Amino acid sequence: MTTTKSSQLKSSTGFNNADWTLGDSTCVITSDTFFKGSFTCDTDLRVDGRILGEVDASKRVVVGDDGVIEGDVKANHMVVQGDVKGNILVQGDLFLSASARVVGDVQASQIQMEEGAIIEGVLKIGE
Repeated sequence: MTTTKSSQLKSSTGFNNADWTLGDSTCVITSDTFFKGSFTCDTDLRVDGRILGEVDASKRVVVGDDGVIEGDVKANHMVVQGDVKGNILVQGDLFLSASARVVGDVQASQIQMEEGAIIEGVLKIGE
């Protein structure tokens, strides 16, 4: 397993935090919510609580500062500010904030990481 810190990577992409606003139709797992099982979502998803199981989202997934996903995640776009313990497969852009911690393999078309973000796993960028 490889540990990657964001200071080791430099983004060559042009996207920024302004691109990560959620749409009008958003499913929210609030901070006092725990969900166990496979989670499928056809809208944007924000996780401030905890999901234990696979997540399959056709749009954006945002894991808030205190959010935790323990399971593999598939999404169109994704922002991680909290913890993900599982593999991540993102068809589009992935943004990892300084507080992000990912334990698992990551694959995304583009990735941007702030200094302090951590990935413990294999990172694959590109299609």
